[in-house]
Amino acid sequence: MAKKIVKYRLLDNGSIPAQIEDGGYFPNGDVLIGVTKENSDYIGEGVISTKAKLKKYLDLFGPFTDLDKEGTPWGIPKKFIELDTNQLATMIWSKKIG
Repeated sequence: MAKKIVKYRLLDNGSIPAQIEDGGYFPNGDVLIGVTKENSDYIGEGVISTKAKLKKYLDLFGPFTDLDKEGTPWGIPKKFIELDTNQLATMIWSKKIG
């Protein structure tokens, strides 16, 4: 087994399940996206089996924004920018491999 991309919920005490290696991405209500540890059988709320399905999930619950990195000379962001869901899916999917 390799690492998996899964949808999961935080535990009752607010912590991330132990089987999640890297998570907390793109919350949809109380469901988050994360990467399991190597060889974990954890499936959480469901496995996202392909990068295309991950992008579709992100498209469904997006758009997602971040602060514009350019900002002012004092480091104060000028605006929020919309993030590209294809780039987001690629970033998360690469964690499955790495």
